[in-house]
Amino acid sequence: MADDSEEQLPLECAPRLRREVQCRAAPDALVLSTDVQECTIGGAPGELLLQIARALDGRRPLAALAGDLGVDEPSIQHLATELYRRGLASDDSPVSLPGLLFYDHARSSNRVWCRATPEAEAIRTSQGDSRLAALTLVEHWQFIRTNPTYLSAVTSTAPVETRGLWARFAAEEHDHGDWLYEGLCRLFTREQLAASAPLCETAAITRLFQSVARADELAFAALLATAERSADTVNDLGSDLTRYRAMEAQGLLPPGVLEPFIRHAVTDSQMDHLAHTRAVFRFHPSISHARRRSIMRVMWDGARVVSAAGRAVHDFWKDPANGWLPMGPDESPVLEPPPGLHRSGSPDPAAAAGTPAGRGLDGASTRR
Repeated sequence: MADDSEEQLPLECAPRLRREVQCRAAPDALVLSTDVQECTIGGAPGELLLQIARALDGRRPLAALAGDLGVDEPSIQHLATELYRRGLASDDSPVSLPGLLFYDHARSSNRVWCRATPEAEAIRTSQGDSRLAALTLVEHWQFIRTNPTYLSAVTSTAPVETRGLWARFAAEEHDHGDWLYEGLCRLFTREQLAASAPLCETAAITRLFQSVARADELAFAALLATAERSADTVNDLGSDLTRYRAMEAQGLLPPGVLEPFIRHAVTDSQMDHLAHTRAVFRFHPSISHARRRSIMRVMWDGARVVSAAGRAVHDFWKDPANGWLPMGPDESPVLEPPPGLHRSGSPDPAAAAGTPAGRGLDGASTRR
């Protein structure tokens, strides 16, 4: 297996500093900033690091750049590697790169360039709307309960070396959908949840995960890494935990509903599921240019699908005409069964006959 302690970009690479990154020199470090974060890289005088960073244009290999600038190769290689690892530089050179270095780059790129904004987070936390919060949780459960389908797919197709990793991951995730279900049962009847169907955008996330899990283990590990949080990022803006805490602070839902959702987010970080995804790349000491491009396409596609789903869930359930959970004067749910069910849960033949198959919880279109 690969050891990531000394992984560096090869000198044949020609990395490019991303246009969106702003640089300035500090006395003993380079300060880099984007719209949503700021970081520093030390190890040399700031002016020298700034000169190197600005010279990373994607056209000259690092070896040639060292000669042009009159700087030793290790200094250029170190800075270029750190920028690449943090997703602040890209590299499209037709050479193979170390597997763990590429994994760090792919995940960092997603975190930096697909990071939640305060405006997007306001939508995710339902903006004080109890009804929207409840239905957003239902959509989240609709995805989480499909975990066994794609985790079993990748486990069955993975090579012998990593099959055990995926099997342990699948075992740890197996019951999480049931946790969320029990929380939702404090709001909805079991019959209502059984009759529910995800919006097509929510279902699209599941289909993407399932198809990638069957087709490419590395792409799936990278894709899954975008959804997992480590202990030091679980409280970041945009995480599920911060969303649930915001809902809890606003008192949007009855006690107990959010507890299993919060437990799920905390448990995932404590079990370090992110480490599972990284461990897969340890078995791939080098990754070709074509493979890297394929994996990055999957990750950017995933980011677009998830972003579109978040917006669609908000827009669709924000419209009262599409909802099935009316709220009473005290903001408590008025549990009305969806068309086709009596309160007892037994089918109502007359109503069922008028409810098209494949509709949402109230028979409303889910825009398939």
